[in-house]
Amino acid sequence: MDELLSLYANVMPEDLYELAGTNAMRRLQRIDMNCGMNYTSYPLFQHMHAYSRYTHSLGTALLAIRFHQSKEAVCACLFHDISTPVFSHVIDFVHQDYLKQEYTEQAGERIIRSDPDIPAILSRYGIALSGTLDYHRYPICDNPTGRLSIDRLEYTLGNMINYGFGTLSEAQWILSDLAMEKDELVFIHSLPAILFAKRSLQCGQIYASDFDRYAMQILAEIVHDALQDGIVKEEDLYTDEPAFIQLLCKDETYHQRWINFCHLSAVYPSCADDPHARCIPAKKRWIDPMVKNRGRVSQIDADIKKEIAAFMAADQNKYLSDRKERTHE
Repeated sequence: MDELLSLYANVMPEDLYELAGTNAMRRLQRIDMNCGMNYTSYPLFQHMHAYSRYTHSLGTALLAIRFHQSKEAVCACLFHDISTPVFSHVIDFVHQDYLKQEYTEQAGERIIRSDPDIPAILSRYGIALSGTLDYHRYPICDNPTGRLSIDRLEYTLGNMINYGFGTLSEAQWILSDLAMEKDELVFIHSLPAILFAKRSLQCGQIYASDFDRYAMQILAEIVHDALQDGIVKEEDLYTDEPAFIQLLCKDETYHQRWINFCHLSAVYPSCADDPHARCIPAKKRWIDPMVKNRGRVSQIDADIKKEIAAFMAADQNKYLSDRKERTHE
């Protein structure tokens, strides 16, 4: 992932370097982008490189520099995942936030304000703390679903390479064609825009896949029950994944549940009376980027328009199980 980061910006400013080195940020080095799926036995996740929330956050900040954002906006991008708990959006599932997946963002301001180092570093470099607390205030950093923001650009490039269907040269081509408009990033030419839309859709199909949704729900149930049983505490969610797993596995029952989760490798259609079955509608992520003076990719390319429509129409109201013998009649 270092090669990808080097495409974003040639130099890391001293202020960003110091902020990225704080304990609150370094914790994210041990929070993976794949919401716990990297611990399963699903083939896709078996041979990937580590891709952490830290790498994503740093990449987002470097992209903000690339597109000439203010120091406050750059820091807001760096901090945008600072409150991410272990297993990321799995904790949204724990709190029944399946479709928006925003629960995990709530603690960000508190973490930044109470950190022993971050406010002092910001003050020393003349960066207004209030301007770093909410990256949603900067449309180029985060904007409505379907548009291209810095956040979505970074995790799409990172994931498409990590999943194995995108390349570093594609990422370089995509980056070189982007320009900044008032509220979003836009492409100058249609071909890299079409490629990016395809790669984004491929990523979105993984994020919302049957396996991801089922495995995230199983892990959410483990975490929920461990909280209820006093095996872990709410504050343990804001440590890091290796530490949390170690704590969880001190209990024999939860150690076995964790092992069972790690053995998950496939899911199958099932039915409501299967005790292993789950029905999990969840958020769908896609990007329909703008091409300068031409409109959105879905207005330019009929195939992309059909693929996005099919993705959005795909039925998630079905029962899934890790047991092959139980199927719909």
